[in-house]
Amino acid sequence: MEYSLGTKQPGYNEGRLSIEVNSSSLLEEIEKRNPDVLPGGHWKPRDCVSRSRVLIILPYRNRWEHLLRWLEHYHPILQRQKLDYRIVVVEQTDGAEFNKGRIMNAGYAEAVKMFSFDCVIFHDIDMLLEDDRNIYSCPIQPRHLSPGVDTFKYKLPYWALVGGALAFPKEHFELVNGYTNALWGWGGEDDEMFQRLDISGVTLERPGPGVGRYKMMKHTKRKYTMPYKNIACAIKTVKRRIKTDGLSTVKYDVIKKGDFRLFTIILVDVGKYSKEEDPIFCPTPAPKPTNATVPTQQSKTVTMTTSSSKNTTTVATKDSPRR
Repeated sequence: MEYSLGTKQPGYNEGRLSIEVNSSSLLEEIEKRNPDVLPGGHWKPRDCVSRSRVLIILPYRNRWEHLLRWLEHYHPILQRQKLDYRIVVVEQTDGAEFNKGRIMNAGYAEAVKMFSFDCVIFHDIDMLLEDDRNIYSCPIQPRHLSPGVDTFKYKLPYWALVGGALAFPKEHFELVNGYTNALWGWGGEDDEMFQRLDISGVTLERPGPGVGRYKMMKHTKRKYTMPYKNIACAIKTVKRRIKTDGLSTVKYDVIKKGDFRLFTIILVDVGKYSKEEDPIFCPTPAPKPTNATVPTQQSKTVTMTTSSSKNTTTVATKDSPRR
């Protein structure tokens, strides 16, 4: 028996969910409520053959309470959706600024050696799905699962936003050469990823606003450790770096691998920022001459097509505005 992307499965999905953001459940209690999950966070249905073998990668650092709530929330949902899935937590060692892009690349590179899967979902640990009709099966093209977040009043702030939960067929993630390795600290890697999709001619799809809804768990946001102009520079220079900065060039050391009942853990050391090895370079622009007329940049048109499904919107990234 097979299920299509976006299809509600009678008897399994509940639709709009009532969510308690905070939870005091212990890991042992969550394990008892999910007795059929195999060590390493692997589950597959017994009464059918799932169409999708899904790897979910959670970039992680010092958020144990969020991880517990995520596991408590998602294991039952993924089982109702009849997925063959595995959850991998990729943790960065202490001692250097957080590099989300680098640890996601490292997690994928290690997972390819360890498991068989058809697609990968990169998922923020603080995002809780509000509607289980938002199916986590493998998409045909990259799918931004989380366009509507409560902190943004369930509206997409800008078209280039692909953060939160992003699903890739394996071949598309490798086509765009994964995430940049060059951004240290909070933010930027998701906007840079949108440009990789654009340059590679890959179409991005999103669920409709009634289904792609999430609650964000509260946390203390880290400050940027790089000036934002460096992040903006990274976004502008993707075309030059896409083949030499990403999955194919990620540097890391595996410190530890292990299986908890509800997830696989991979602890990696991804090094620290080095100016000498920084692939991003944007020269300081020359000062504008006085009394010169500066041409205004012509705005681009966003082309958006809606599929036959009421719950899916497809965005043509080639015409999407850059941030």
